Amino acid sequence: MKEALFYELIDKDRGIIKCLLCPKECLIKKDQVGFCRVRKNIDKQLYSLIYSKVSSYGMDPIEKKKTALSFLSRNNGFITGHNGL
Repeated sequence: MKEALFYELIDKDRGIIKCLLCPKECLIKKDQVGFCRVRKNIDKQLYSLIYSKVSSYGMDPIEKKKTALSFLSRNNGFITGHNGL
């Protein structure tokens, strides 16, 4: 696990953390996870549970990516994904 970025300690006594990674801005209590289930409050610090873990990978034609279509046609791209909502 790695300490996450983009959070702030809201209530020092109760150990409540506000996650700032997405617009949901979850309030995460001690030993709980946020809505996405990939960040956990451990001892008043937020940790990423998926750091450096890839859940899927593959090769896709670059034509599926509209922004790259004009200059990279007929090439493949290496695509990765991770858990989380």
